[in-house]
Amino acid sequence: MSQPQKPGSNLLTAILLATTVFLGLQLLNGGANRNPTSSEKRSSAAILEAMRKMDAEGKDITIQAERRAYEAKLREEAPAAKMSEATIRQKVMESWVLAMHTSTKAGIEFNESGRLSTAFNALDHERKAYLSDPTWASIKVPVHGVTGLPQTAMSGEELYQVTVSKLGEQNKHHMVWGFFPGYQAIDALVKLTGSQAWFSYTFAALLLALIVRAIVYPLAQKQLMFSRQMMQLQPLAAEIKKKLTNKQGQVDQQRFQLETMQLYREYGINPAAGCAPALAQMPLFLLVFQSMLLYRFEFSKGLFAWINPSTSAGAKHLFAANLGQTDYILLVVYGVSMVIATYLQPVTDPNNVKQQRMMGIGVSVMVTVMMFFYPLPSAFVLYWIFLNIFSTLQSLRAYRLPVPPLQKVATVAGGVRSKSGFFAKLMEEQQKAQEEMLREKVRANEKNGAKNGKAAVHTDDEDSEGEPKLYKPKNGKETKK
Repeated sequence: MSQPQKPGSNLLTAILLATTVFLGLQLLNGGANRNPTSSEKRSSAAILEAMRKMDAEGKDITIQAERRAYEAKLREEAPAAKMSEATIRQKVMESWVLAMHTSTKAGIEFNESGRLSTAFNALDHERKAYLSDPTWASIKVPVHGVTGLPQTAMSGEELYQVTVSKLGEQNKHHMVWGFFPGYQAIDALVKLTGSQAWFSYTFAALLLALIVRAIVYPLAQKQLMFSRQMMQLQPLAAEIKKKLTNKQGQVDQQRFQLETMQLYREYGINPAAGCAPALAQMPLFLLVFQSMLLYRFEFSKGLFAWINPSTSAGAKHLFAANLGQTDYILLVVYGVSMVIATYLQPVTDPNNVKQQRMMGIGVSVMVTVMMFFYPLPSAFVLYWIFLNIFSTLQSLRAYRLPVPPLQKVATVAGGVRSKSGFFAKLMEEQQKAQEEMLREKVRANEKNGAKNGKAAVHTDDEDSEGEPKLYKPKNGKETKK
């Protein structure tokens, strides 16, 4: 028998797992920026000359490795050359501009929005770091011009603006997943109210959230009502747990899982069925996210409450100037809305109220913190806040609707009456396979106990061959498996 799991263990495990993944990603990203210099024999000038050649040849992938090698070699040579930190910083910035120019040029030449997006993301990151440095806009870096990008010298700010312009133009004609006009769809919502800076872009985010919630409403409602059915079975599951708990407070977990699965099947409920509606909604959410990603540069024309140029002028690192930038106050509002939604939504298991709410709060905090490290335009966050509000309202309504009473579907001969539909039958077979796997584990444990001198005893919950019976609730009729 195994020890019962402590209430906070799932939350702790989830937090530790998420933290480990996050730190691992940070380590990998940091490792990508560390460059071995011990084996590099070329000088920084020679590496820079090789980068210029790669820029002329359009080698946008290999030039990134050279840029890292150049920065490492430059810092290695700095003490002997008596270079100041400001000089090193400027030269590193120039190498960044040269490398990103190659990526932008490749995206334009091959008409690939993926390459342009990579260049934009890198430039946007560097722009935030160098924006307060006048050299970002004043220093011109020699580059190799081509058709579509004919400049032979560009500053970091010029390259950034060109990349935004080219990528924004490509986004207008790009189809999400090859068939959906995401840019045009969101643009139509904005133009619905005249493309007004203070209203249209916020209203478009609100309307988009409303449309998405209306589409997924039936699936979400099915998922919510399924959780209501699961709640009805909790008292019966508690009886099983009590029956399988010994005097030391230990629970035979395998027998408990097996009899709980049999209880679910006796009432025609598959726990995995609640995941299907949630998974079915994911393609739509990803479709909308990709569509908003195509429209992200247009959102820079939108304003909302404190998100405007006048407010951000005094605290540009805290407030965004438009809906195309990251606003950290709005991220906090999003996190608070998730925590409030966790408290407003009823729990599925009355015996684990604290655990479920702590799990919800933990997830909310982790998502919010990660958004600080991987920021998104404020229009995205605003859309998710509206979507979260509509989702909470639906949950509150669903948990106040009457739910049909429990009804057994097991036949007299055992098993479950066949349900119509391919997916229903598939889930039923999967549930039976899980039960058989658990049953084999129970048999193995009993054999091991017999070998250790503990005779197997058939209780009232087993037949003459030691096979577990379907659980018989106090007010029901026993149906033998």
